[in-house]
Amino acid sequence: MDSIDLTQLLAQSQPFRGLPAAELRAVLQAAQRRHFERDAFIYYQGDPASILYILTQGEAKLTQVTPEGHQMLVRFARPGDCFGCIAALSDAVYTLSAQAVDDCLALAWDGRTVAQLMERYPRISLNVLQLVAEYYRRLLDRYQELLELFRDELEKKIGEPVVIEVEAIPVDILHFRAVPNGDNNQGVSHNQGVALSNMK
Repeated sequence: MDSIDLTQLLAQSQPFRGLPAAELRAVLQAAQRRHFERDAFIYYQGDPASILYILTQGEAKLTQVTPEGHQMLVRFARPGDCFGCIAALSDAVYTLSAQAVDDCLALAWDGRTVAQLMERYPRISLNVLQLVAEYYRRLLDRYQELLELFRDELEKKIGEPVVIEVEAIPVDILHFRAVPNGDNNQGVSHNQGVALSNMK
């Protein structure tokens, strides 16, 4: 894929959408080219989030291992898709694993380069902010699903309705407490942490 095609691809990707052609060319020049063979892992869940990727060829799958040890398929990334965007945030870790489904080519920017580009081109900062906001909206949706599953399982065990009370949602963990419906002081109390899942 030549540089013109790559510039067009960047123009359609969420982090760089809306940038003028000259700025897109500068972003492209700052990128590294990466090749991943079929089935190779691009990064692992829990690794330091150091690189943002945009796929230019092939297909990758993003998966997450749940606290119970089950692997879930979150989504597929295809040419033009961004993943690992959490690298735009300092001191973050990947909360998904990314694996090449077939031979893949990708553009890659390390965290320091992303920070420099965001400072130089404010539009990128706005795009990344919107991307992160959407990411956390999806996280909350996922947590709602997990909490409902947990509640249903707990109700089966204790034989009575349970209310899930969310206590706090820090950046890296969600704490919640389950109590029998209608009685906040007696009966079953449960505290549990659930690791964040990365939709991106």
